[in-house]
Amino acid sequence: MLCGLTNWPGAIQPAYFQALLAGAERQARERGYGFSVLRIAAGERSGERLQRMLRSQGVQGVMLLPQSPPSELGALLDWREFSVAAASLSVLGPEVNRVAPHHFDNTVRLCRELAALGYRRIGLVIDAEQDARAKRGFSAALLAFGRH
Repeated sequence: MLCGLTNWPGAIQPAYFQALLAGAERQARERGYGFSVLRIAAGERSGERLQRMLRSQGVQGVMLLPQSPPSELGALLDWREFSVAAASLSVLGPEVNRVAPHHFDNTVRLCRELAALGYRRIGLVIDAEQDARAKRGFSAALLAFGRH
């Protein structure tokens, strides 16, 4: 059994989050695992009940899904009991293997493509929380591109 953990509200799921979740569920199923998603309260610090629940459900692996707002989850569980990977930069801790888009490189690539098309006044409109979840990769890339 695998479990995805997020503090993202169930009613609000951006397209990226939905696609990530669908892919994780599909990959788990194809490899013979069950997959469930548990939503934790934003800012939750103590996970004794959560630890017991995961153990009783036979969860062996935990995927740390995108968090809203970005969250430090290091003290939430005894992570040594699970195989853990993060699928987002918005997980500030624990330090685990991570698979996430490289927002800085992708934004620089986009700026280069726009410049090649003749655009000269390239701007960025983004929600501050979204940029924070990406560790400021979007805004940093635009600033770096603008200097050159």
